[in-house]
Amino acid sequence: MPETTFYDTLELEFYVIYSFDCMKTESVNQYKPPFIKRWNCTEGNDEFDYDYLGGDWENGKHRKYCAQLDKKRFEKFIDHCNLIMEDINTMGSLTELGLLPAHSFHDGGDSYEVIVNAYVTPLVMNEGIELNEALWEALKQEMLNKFN
Repeated sequence: MPETTFYDTLELEFYVIYSFDCMKTESVNQYKPPFIKRWNCTEGNDEFDYDYLGGDWENGKHRKYCAQLDKKRFEKFIDHCNLIMEDINTMGSLTELGLLPAHSFHDGGDSYEVIVNAYVTPLVMNEGIELNEALWEALKQEMLNKFN
């Protein structure tokens, strides 16, 4: 039986900003997140920034979604999109909740046809537990072990 981790004991939700850019020859449907009705689409093709790559990247497609997911849906999202967590510091996520600290996830760069990124903020929902810097770092390490 696997050892129970700190991550496992916390009641967590995750605020996620998920974006992708793909070649004009690709369908956006294959990159949409699961549970699509739970997500807000906040950006479309007008924000596509990769025309400079030329070829099939010219006039490509862009989408950005945001959602707050429970732990079970978050883990299914990560699995569905084949995302891995990066061990980097970010500037955080600007959200309707304000500026939140965030972890960065990417698709591993295995595909030439799409660029994928997610900024993820774990939200501790347990009563009486405050997300301080020590807790944030401990949670980050456990998430790196789980999603890397």
